[in-house]
Amino acid sequence: MKHLIITALLVSFSISFVFAQTTVKSCNRSVTFETPPQRAISNDVNLTEMMLVLGLPDRMVGYTGISGWKTLDAKMREGIKKLP
Repeated sequence: MKHLIITALLVSFSISFVFAQTTVKSCNRSVTFETPPQRAISNDVNLTEMMLVLGLPDRMVGYTGISGWKTLDAKMREGIKKLP
């Protein structure tokens, strides 16, 4: 469920320039965002990397679930250093 919600947030970030209001279906219910989310937390390496690549670190308030630091490349490590 966490991944679905974070994915929904990412989708709404990416289309925020086109639509002010976004509705996504999550766990058999519709969730409507009146405005694009301004702050988000990522929950694993893949989502954190995706948000960094999408240029969203200024909207990120933190991250969690990142283990296996030895597998992160230098670019990913630099992006993470800038996050709260």
